[in-house]
Amino acid sequence: MLDAADEFSTRVVSALHTARNTSGDILYTGKNGLADGGEWLPEIREAFDRVGVAVDEAQAREARVHLLFRDETPAGLAAAEIITRLRNVELALRKRPYSLHEASAMSTYSRNYSAVVSAQAEFSRAALQQLRDTSPQRFWRWIRERAFGRGESNA
Repeated sequence: MLDAADEFSTRVVSALHTARNTSGDILYTGKNGLADGGEWLPEIREAFDRVGVAVDEAQAREARVHLLFRDETPAGLAAAEIITRLRNVELALRKRPYSLHEASAMSTYSRNYSAVVSAQAEFSRAALQQLRDTSPQRFWRWIRERAFGRGESNA
């Protein structure tokens, strides 16, 4: 269970970093990032695609979280919110015609980005609590294995 939560969280953080880097690219290039005809330059379109792939990877790990933690638990609810909000971040970046140069897109991006950060903290807290409640021995064994390597411990 902890591995599933860890993999999900890692992908979420990766998606956030990718979105942040893409937002910087968009803001740096300005409206000059648009080619003739109103299409984004290839490097900006590629950045959009990287965000989409990063969100897809987080969403792919969400299914395992729901399977192991259940949908109706605080961890399951937080995971669902995270993916919804990440998609909103992606959509704000892709908003036509000017992406984050429009106030509405920037507001949507900022609000959802912050919500993902908050939901990620809630997910981590809820997942760890559920793990402790489910199997304290398994939880501490996992911690020892990560800290000291497989089969080793100082206990």
